Amino acid sequence: MNLKMCEISTDVDKLKVDLQATFMKYTTIKKWAYIIHDKDDTRPHYHIALHFGGASVDTKQVAEWFQLGYTDKDGNELTLIDLLSEKEDSVFSQVEKSIQREKFVARLKTFLSEREFDILSMRYGLV
Repeated sequence: MNLKMCEISTDVDKLKVDLQATFMKYTTIKKWAYIIHDKDDTRPHYHIALHFGGASVDTKQVAEWFQLGYTDKDGNELTLIDLLSEKEDSVFSQVEKSIQREKFVARLKTFLSEREFDILSMRYGLV
């Protein structure tokens, strides 16, 4: 499956790579964020969010980057994590749209009269 972004969830003891080095090594990864959950009653685990910009990346490729594959007792290839593709707008795209909108509105204010801007704002819900 090709992804524009994904979230990885894996146990701390299962992750065998340096996260920062991996983020820097693969230029396809445009934005990332990660946290470690170790305060609740579950096992300590990472949540890693990856954004690939305009590129799309295969789930197998992401699993290789983070060395996530393993085999069960029957020798079947399993994955330690859930790779989730986002069909809805992600946090990254929502923030990006918000910034673009703010820039657009600021630009309109410089080109239009106050009345013209008010009319367009009310018509298209810009403000």
